[in-house]
Amino acid sequence: MQMDIKDLVITAEETLDDAAKRVEAQALDSVYAFYEEGGLEVQFGQDRVYKANIESESGHIVLHTGERYFTFYYDDIMEAWYEKELEQRFLPVLEKLINRQTGASIQLDTDD
Repeated sequence: MQMDIKDLVITAEETLDDAAKRVEAQALDSVYAFYEEGGLEVQFGQDRVYKANIESESGHIVLHTGERYFTFYYDDIMEAWYEKELEQRFLPVLEKLINRQTGASIQLDTDD
């Protein structure tokens, strides 16, 4: 399955609705995200798994798809990460952005 995900930047000046309206994501059956030491791992569809690196100094998450980058800028994303509040704070953002366009579901595996 070919996946076409364009770069996404969420700025403090932009609302989630605004960002969601310009997201273009295709062929996403489901999105699974879970965190381990060292990074966030996101699976699109059946068999594509990508690592999302935490860029501490710049305060954003970059999802490496191999073909392009899926970048998230969000005011408290690093705070959410370090407080282990990923499920409550970051994933709802990702879920809204992707579900708006694709109807995909997102699940968080919090087994530590």
